[in-house]
Amino acid sequence: MVAKEAAFLISLATEEFIKRLSEASYHIAHREKRVTVQQRDIGATSCPSKVAYLTHRASITSLRNSKG
Repeated sequence: MVAKEAAFLISLATEEFIKRLSEASYHIAHREKRVTVQQRDIGATSCPSKVAYLTHRASITSLRNSKG
């Protein structure tokens, strides 16, 4: 079970992550003189070293879930 405080902090962190990702994506689209953010803009924003841990964690979780 997750404590209320932990769930609240996770929601704040998620909100901040989405905010920063969308702002960075917007800046890339704007720089290319477009008004619509495209998937390639989102992909271009992420710095692999800053979010690599997310991929690692997801693979561990999927392994645990597949073992039953």
